[in-house]
Order: sequence, then structure tokens, then C-alpha cells
Amino acid sequence: MRPSELLALAETIPGCLSQIEMAALLALALEVRSHPGDIVEVGALFGKSTVLLTAGGHVTTIDCGGPVVQWMLDASEPKPTAQLGDDVTAHLHRYLEPFRPGVTVAPGLSELVLPTLSDRSAKLVFLDGDHCSPAVDADIRQAMRLVQPGGILVLHDFRTVPEYQPWPDVQDALWRAMRQNGVITEWPRAMFAGRIGAWYRLA
Repeated sequence: MRPSELLALAETIPGCLSQIEMAALLALALEVRSHPGDIVEVGALFGKSTVLLTAGGHVTTIDCGGPVVQWMLDASEPKPTAQLGDDVTAHLHRYLEPFRPGVTVAPGLSELVLPTLSDRSAKLVFLDGDHCSPAVDADIRQAMRLVQPGGILVLHDFRTVPEYQPWPDVQDALWRAMRQNGVITEWPRAMFAGRIGAWYRLA
């Protein structure tokens, strides 16, 4: 599917990405399209970001499942057809069906699934899961282990943007991980768009 078609399709899927964030995520995926390895996603919700990431190759998206809750309905654009209490995973599979086998949905919590993936096996990791500090810390540590040289680490809700809820734990966790691991020089280039922050690992 052409990038313009992916973008048009993603616009019809409920989710929490703005237009500029959708365009940025698509562009980042296209940057790594020729690289070996997988794209790993934490936090797919209904699959808007997952569809965009397929522009870069195979995507493994980690899905913790559970029922649809109010914030999912309130924060998503366009508004979902899902109802309170619906199975989120069922809706995710429905939206992603046209992209199989290019997408693998890995059930479970990121804290359990990410450690099972091989070191330096991902060309891009997109984190948009649990935004509480301990969970973000754990996800970022694993993401830094997974991203291969020349790959990209992408965080959603990293930056504070007017009209959106700030998530300072996401930003704090990244800086904390980089200081603790002494790897700031390994990630010298960054890109920002809306609430997205992306860091490029040295090749």
C-alpha cells in the first residue's frame, strides 16, 4: 500500500495521534524501510499507529488487551464505534486484518513481552503504552536494548502540547535512562513533531 493510502486509511481509525504526528510517524517508518529487522510497538489501541508503521516493514505490536474504557472513547479521533466494555483486542484485530501477515499482535504486558525479544533486533521501536513512571522506565530500558545501530526510538506524549494532557513521566524517564546508562552520545540526533520525540542511534 502506498504511503498516501496508509495515511488516508489511518485517518479513519480511532486513535490519539494528531495530523502532524501521523505524518511524522509515517515518515519515520519510511526512513527504516530498507533496514533489516522488525518494528516494535507498545500501545496500539485500535491500530492507527500500527497501520502507519507498516510502511517500514513487519510490525510486532504488543497488546495488553482488556475492555474499552472511557478515556479511549474520549481521546480518540475519529470517534470509535466501540462501546464501553468491548474487547479492545477484537477491535484491534479487525482494523489490522488487511495487513496480515505484515503485522504480528503479541498478547501480554510490555514488561513481559519486550524482554523476550532479541538484542538489537528492531529498526524502530514506538512506545505509547503505560505512561506511569515505573512502566515508562522499564519500556525505555528495553527499547534501548532492542534498537539496532542506525535505528530509531520513538516516544509518544514526550512533549507537552497545548490542548493535550501533559505526561512529564514520559520525558523524565527518557532523560533518566540516558543518564543512568551513559548512552547520550549514542543517540546524537533527534526529531520532534507534536507530542512525538524520536532519537536516532549511531550506525
